[in-house]
Amino acid sequence: MLWLIITIIAYLFGAVTHLFDKYLLKKTMMPNPGALTFYIGALGVLGLALAPWGFALISYSQIALDLFSGIVYLTAILLFFYALNKADVSQVASLIGGLTPLFILLGGFLFSSQMLNSAQLVAFALIVSGSFIIGLEKRRGHLLAKNVLWLCALSALLFSCAHLLSQFIYQQQGFINGFIWVRLGGVLGALLLLLLPQVKKSIVKDFKKPSQGKALVFMAGQTCGALNFILFNYAFTLGPLALISALGGLQYVFLFLMVLFLSWKMPQVIKEKITTRIILQKSISIALIAIGIGILAS
Repeated sequence: MLWLIITIIAYLFGAVTHLFDKYLLKKTMMPNPGALTFYIGALGVLGLALAPWGFALISYSQIALDLFSGIVYLTAILLFFYALNKADVSQVASLIGGLTPLFILLGGFLFSSQMLNSAQLVAFALIVSGSFIIGLEKRRGHLLAKNVLWLCALSALLFSCAHLLSQFIYQQQGFINGFIWVRLGGVLGALLLLLLPQVKKSIVKDFKKPSQGKALVFMAGQTCGALNFILFNYAFTLGPLALISALGGLQYVFLFLMVLFLSWKMPQVIKEKITTRIILQKSISIALIAIGIGILAS
């Protein structure tokens, strides 16, 4: 069950990363989601630091697939940030986290031989249900605005495609080599974002008037994000992708607990509506996720 331990640690780092991203977007430190996505993609060049431990030249078709996977993943991040800019972090993150494993399960059934046994399917259903419940919140008769729902759904679909492609790549090329090439795809995606005038304008402004505070917050968030990404992708090579993705619900448990604490102690950093009903709802979802994890660990 090494994959389970690695996945849990990865999602803890992921929850911290979401908090930093939300802070950057909501505090007008980096109001353009495209600019934030550009910086994340550009940092993929740091993946070359792993080159001494497994980097190798591959065929043109493999390079094309790897780069495409990186671009798909970066596009999913871009849509996630646009949704995050329009709704609460716990809502957006939990909805995407609930949809992604469903898409992966469907994709795995259609395109690969990975199947879950009966106990794993029960655990999958409990964890995904908990992920959905933790983000439910009615607003004017709707869970979320339609445009946000579409952004979340498309982001989840692209995340699932990127994860399935990455797992295939790691199986064919090895983890380190595949990881480096996929990250270079993210760099290419970041360069393509410069074709968007608003993104380019925001980035140029950042370089003309650099903010030390923004840089520190961004780098702290991306350090956690890098650890999340590496551990998460390494878990792909050890366990079933659908379950690893489904455990994303645990990330939103961590996220909710952090938001709860910050809304109480440091509302100037992160402030979300917290009521007794919301706490009860989140507690139910946490219980479902915990039972699902217990089944996997048994």
